[in-house]
Amino acid sequence: MCDVAYSCLGYIVNIASESIEENNGFELTSYPDVVPSLSNYLRDYCSAAGRPWPVDQWKFYIAFSLFRGASIYARVHCRWIMGNASGGERARCAGEKADSFIRTAWSFIHRKYVLPQHSPTETSLKDHVRQLGHDSPNQGMPLGGNLCPVRSSFSLALFYGNVKVLNVEEAPSDFKVLLRYGNEVQMKEWLVPLLEGKIRSGFAMTEPHVASSDATNIECSIKRHGDSYIINGTKWWISGAMDPRCKILIVMGKTDLAAPKHKQQSIILVDINSPGITVKRPLTVFGFDDAPHGHTEIIFENVCVPAKNILLGEGRGFEIAQSKLGEEAV
Repeated sequence: MCDVAYSCLGYIVNIASESIEENNGFELTSYPDVVPSLSNYLRDYCSAAGRPWPVDQWKFYIAFSLFRGASIYARVHCRWIMGNASGGERARCAGEKADSFIRTAWSFIHRKYVLPQHSPTETSLKDHVRQLGHDSPNQGMPLGGNLCPVRSSFSLALFYGNVKVLNVEEAPSDFKVLLRYGNEVQMKEWLVPLLEGKIRSGFAMTEPHVASSDATNIECSIKRHGDSYIINGTKWWISGAMDPRCKILIVMGKTDLAAPKHKQQSIILVDINSPGITVKRPLTVFGFDDAPHGHTEIIFENVCVPAKNILLGEGRGFEIAQSKLGEEAV
């Protein structure tokens, strides 16, 4: 249920903007047309998962998630102080966001009402909305100019990662990479079929010959050649790549060795069936191969990928990787 609460932070606090706005989530402003009310969202989850209505524990779950988010922002700000954060101005402001999350957590803890007493019917939902000071649970609200229709449709469900609500079996962080950094064409091509459960994905960052926990050590090359990029390198421990349904790899490599240390890396979307990709072997954990999901070692040899598949542009790979991996590490 903690993961469900984490996916609900958008209801409590405005997490879509550069500056965190306290107590200004969908629940206390208005709901976009594509986003269900918090009560309906939880009702559908509890029904599908066979869970009891969490009215007695909801304060704890949300407060825990807010403090968890604050710890992530605090760590980003700490990296900025030490001079090794890639987010620039956003990393500098991460400390303020952490403070805002903490204030919102304490404010939420002191609320009298956080959920209806029982899983809502239409009537009880309206009563709860009045308790929170609403006139209507579905007034509609723009999500901001940079949110395309695909992103706005799934932003709340995926922003903090409980993809089981969507009835798919996929790494939520892969969804979030595409959701946050993919353009509309990339999301329509890859994110939509991922959400529909038609395909699977794998994140290809770790390499066998370097300490890949520090992304600046990555050696895989991604070189521009006309309207394409040519990829050469070896990746391993790519979770999900052994699944026969895996169709897309999110690959990290270096595009410019002469750039500043944290701007050398880029991330590109690669069709796993591209010529030059060799699935070398499955890898085991304590003797288990985790079939059919699996972890694998893959060789990229002169793999040609359209330039349009690059995420955010060259030099943004370290930034994207920290956004993905930072949340997983906390």
